[in-house]
Amino acid sequence: MSLPLTTAQRGLWVGQKIGAADATLNIAEMLEIRGPIQPELFMRALRQVTHEAETLRVCIIEHHGRPSQIVRPGYHGNFPYVDVSGESDPRAAAEAWMLAELSRPVDLANDPLFVSALFKAAEDCYYWYQRAHHVVYDGYSGGAIARRLAELYNAYLEEREPAPCEFGSLQELIEAESAYRNSDRLQRDREFWKEKLANLPEAVSLSRLGPHSSMGGLRRSTGHLSIDTVRRLRELGKQTATSLPQMLIALVAAYFHRATGAQDLVIGMPVSGRINAALRRTPGMVANIVAIRLQFAPDTTAVDLFAQVAQVVRQALRHQQYRYEDLRRDLGLIGQGKHIAWLGVNIEPFDYQLNFGGAPVISHNVSNGSGEDLTVFVYDRGDGS
Repeated sequence: MSLPLTTAQRGLWVGQKIGAADATLNIAEMLEIRGPIQPELFMRALRQVTHEAETLRVCIIEHHGRPSQIVRPGYHGNFPYVDVSGESDPRAAAEAWMLAELSRPVDLANDPLFVSALFKAAEDCYYWYQRAHHVVYDGYSGGAIARRLAELYNAYLEEREPAPCEFGSLQELIEAESAYRNSDRLQRDREFWKEKLANLPEAVSLSRLGPHSSMGGLRRSTGHLSIDTVRRLRELGKQTATSLPQMLIALVAAYFHRATGAQDLVIGMPVSGRINAALRRTPGMVANIVAIRLQFAPDTTAVDLFAQVAQVVRQALRHQQYRYEDLRRDLGLIGQGKHIAWLGVNIEPFDYQLNFGGAPVISHNVSNGSGEDLTVFVYDRGDGS
């Protein structure tokens, strides 16, 4: 089955063509399963989930310079099972395998764009790795795939029929975008963003003042907020009518402001773009970026900033379907090496309270792909940390 690319997919297809040689558009995650696993049932569940989710079987072909996506009838790849339990550091061995896999160049037409592997670290510890090129799915989709995989595995383990799959088709995503692009809502969203981003300031960066080149490689640093710190942030949020994600965005923005001196600061905030049930049930590439524009003055207090962020984020989410790529074009930034924002804040409050045969799961982000500047990711897995 051949289908056109969505606007989001075309943007990533172009990014793949013009990116640096060592740039990667792969996103990946590792689930640490704290208990025994039956590999043959796990592989059976993986095969079933690739049958249910069309986007996991997609390849991107190009004809006369125009891309389209082909949904293969079956999954074009295999699922390695790797026993690293004999290694001196099983987790390090598994993670080295993952980093090598996700760093390899991807042929969009011929390679599997979804890759999965299961690692045995010990009798009571397994790692499941899932990686996909961003052109076929986003972080939201990865969560949906993980939940369905656990559902299938547990059904097979208990020798019962799995619940029916509720995934929608890629055709539904394409039709939803077409309906939006031909609607009055798109016009209202465009006018909203044109007004909000009038007289756009120069995008600021913590790294340098000059124009950015296309960055490759994977550079990251990770830290953790304690449960006590998170509890205190939630309490402060209740006192100021600010949600925890809004609070975290405000704190990062305050740091950017202090580090750059920018009084008119624009931050890119990734969003799911899934505003209705049809979009929420279909794995694929839907995610978007919205602009969070904040004003700072010498007398701005923390409470002032919290309130401002809460309002700006709520407004932005109501207009999150309007594509960032279209907005850059509207603002005349295409082809000039300019961006609405170099800095990003991505809050990912996905619920990962999964289990495989009763074994609990700890999720670990492995890659969000190469970045052009700095993005701060915050993962809230629902366990208090």
